[in-house]
Amino acid sequence: LELFLQVAQTQQDINDLMESMHVHLITWRLLSSQHELLLSAAKPSTQQEKSSTPCQLPISIGSVDTDLHQLVEETAEDCRAFCIEKNGEAPEVCVSSALDLPGRGTEEAAQAKAPFCLIVEGHVHFILMEILKNSMGAMVQHWGRDLLDAPPIQIQLAGRGPEVGIRISDLGGGVPLRHRRKAFDFFHTSATPMKATYGYSKAHGAAFTGMGVGLPMARLYARLCGGDLSFNVLPGYGTDTFIILNRAADTPFPV
Repeated sequence: LELFLQVAQTQQDINDLMESMHVHLITWRLLSSQHELLLSAAKPSTQQEKSSTPCQLPISIGSVDTDLHQLVEETAEDCRAFCIEKNGEAPEVCVSSALDLPGRGTEEAAQAKAPFCLIVEGHVHFILMEILKNSMGAMVQHWGRDLLDAPPIQIQLAGRGPEVGIRISDLGGGVPLRHRRKAFDFFHTSATPMKATYGYSKAHGAAFTGMGVGLPMARLYARLCGGDLSFNVLPGYGTDTFIILNRAADTPFPV
C-alpha cells in the first residue's frame, strides 16, 4: 500500500485503491462474522440438547430493529464528549424527526419518522461521528469564545418507503470552495496540522480531525448501506450534510 501511494499518478488512483481495498475488507469482515454467528448458533448448548425446541439461527449480523433516533442521540453525546476533551467545549446538538412536525397524519408521520431500519450500527455510528466531528470542529473554529451562545447543531431524521434520511446542519461558516472540491479525496484535510506535545493537550491521544480519511470512509460506509452521503454549503453561514440509508437492504452491494 505504501509503495503504491508513492508511485500513484493521480489522486483518483489513490481513491480507487483505498475504496476497493476497504470494500473488500468490510465485506470480508461481514461475511466472516455472519459465518461465526451461524456456526455458534448451530452448536446446541446443554439445555438445547435436552429440549426438543430447535435452536434459532440469526438471520443477520445487522440490527433489524435499530432505533435510529436513539442511535443518533447517543452518537451525538459521544462526539460532544470527544470535542470537549480536545477543545474544552462543544456546541449543543438538537435531534428531531418528522414525527415532531405539526399537521401530519398518524400513519404518514409514523412512516416519516422511520425509527427502525436494517443497518449495521457500528457503520452508521462511524458515519455520524465523522460528520459530527467536522461540524463541531467548524463550529469551534468559527464561533471561538462565543461558542456557548451559538445555535445548536440540528439533526433531522425522516423516511419514506425504503429510504431513511439524516440531515446534519451546522452554522460553522461552511466549507471553503478549495476544500469542497477535494472533500472526498483520501488523505486530503482542511485541518491545520498540530505539533505534538509531551503534556496533555488537544494534540495528546487520538486526533479530533485532520487525518484525511473520515469523510471518504463515511461516504463509503453509507454506500455499503445502500445509500449515499453528500453536503451543501452556504458560504459564510454553514453546511448541511445529508446521509441516506436504505432500510430495505435491496440495493446491490458494490463489490
